[in-house]
Amino acid sequence: MAENNKNNCGCAKSETLVQAHGSNSCVKAIKPPFFSRLPVVIAAKEVEIGIESCINLPYAEKYYEIKRTKKHLFVTQARVVSLNDKCGKLFLQGYIEKNIEYATADCVSKDKGVINGDIRHHTVKVPFHVITDIDFLLKPINKDRTGLTESELYCDASEHDSCDCSCDAVKGKAYCEADFKEATVYNSRPFIKLDGFKIIELDMYKDPSPLGEYDGWDCHKDDKKPVPEHEERCNCTPEYDGKLYSKIVEKMVLFLDIKVLQEQYVLVEC
Repeated sequence: MAENNKNNCGCAKSETLVQAHGSNSCVKAIKPPFFSRLPVVIAAKEVEIGIESCINLPYAEKYYEIKRTKKHLFVTQARVVSLNDKCGKLFLQGYIEKNIEYATADCVSKDKGVINGDIRHHTVKVPFHVITDIDFLLKPINKDRTGLTESELYCDASEHDSCDCSCDAVKGKAYCEADFKEATVYNSRPFIKLDGFKIIELDMYKDPSPLGEYDGWDCHKDDKKPVPEHEERCNCTPEYDGKLYSKIVEKMVLFLDIKVLQEQYVLVEC
């Protein structure tokens, strides 16, 4: 099976696409002035977040050197709480997805003077959850729900259109009818746009062990451990005084470039 996979070099397929013809169409538009519902920027903020994380590699896996880390940022939740017309609080939640490429040290040769190993990768999600102050550049529209009001109705038992009262010739408050009023306004919820981010970090390698002493390849072999395929793989020497590590402690400073927007009715003029 391995021999068959070695002979399978893969293949590439391509297709020539046919040009689709068309014509430009005209768009009819209304002339200003007119009102439109548009997202407007009500706040802008560069949020600074300090994060400390501890990343453990898979069980029995150790690395000799970190080759590269690739980062992606995702904001999973953003909520704005208005304190007044001038300022508010912004709640942010998300994570940094980190893909770490690292080199192992499976073979340490004294005679050839080499360190050999595989390049592997490990992907983790580093979460964050913070709250920050924001100052409004533009007043957010936030209309409150009005309270319940009741109007008093007059009753005159002598009139033909009065309510059905138990006593004759009753004049005063109508107990058999009620008039209530209540108004509800649906406000547009503020949302954010992430324009960019920057990460400054310090990585510290933890849990060191002597070079060449993991995953069964031990310089001090005994009968209980597997015998290596090549003796030189276990030839650890003082010439290679490096270490192997299994843990990364990261101290990061994350900068988020955020705009807070809200849909509002805007007058568009010439």
